[in-house]
Amino acid sequence: MAVGEENKKKKALAKRKRVAYGQKNNKLLLEIKKYIEQKIMYDNAKENAFNRLYQEMNRYKLMDAELDRHIEPLLRNIVSFYDSIMKFRDAERDAGRNDIVEKFDYLIDELLEIMYRVDMTPIEGEATEEHPVRFNAQTQRAIKVDFTDKKEEDYLVEAEKRKGFLWKGKVFRPEEVIIKRYRKAK
Repeated sequence: MAVGEENKKKKALAKRKRVAYGQKNNKLLLEIKKYIEQKIMYDNAKENAFNRLYQEMNRYKLMDAELDRHIEPLLRNIVSFYDSIMKFRDAERDAGRNDIVEKFDYLIDELLEIMYRVDMTPIEGEATEEHPVRFNAQTQRAIKVDFTDKKEEDYLVEAEKRKGFLWKGKVFRPEEVIIKRYRKAK
């Protein structure tokens, strides 16, 4: 009987160990479950926040596009006004009235400042004899072509006739220029 009781004690001890091990594993599984649930809640909160930000960004983009649609005609008028002031200034310069030219230059500077505030900038690259500029079809439009027999002058900008402008980094109005094109002498 001692052997039978000893077997019973061993079986009971083994059962208690299994129960204790199961309880320990159960506690560990509950902690893992709690961690996973917290992680899922955190991920859901993060995804919801991202979705709200994305929707808000799209609303701003639509509002910006709508605003641009209303501002563009005004900017076209400002550019037209700039052209008029330039014509008047050039006429006064040709007439030798430098005091009036200075006043027009001041107005031009003020108008350009207004343009800068709405992210409109003049297209840079005015050609001079010392620093010729090559024709750039992306920002310039050739309104006249003068032919040259010098190959190195092919596609050089000879003169700027009307200033071009960028708006938000894109061409709003191309610069109108006279370019040279190479033609072999006969």
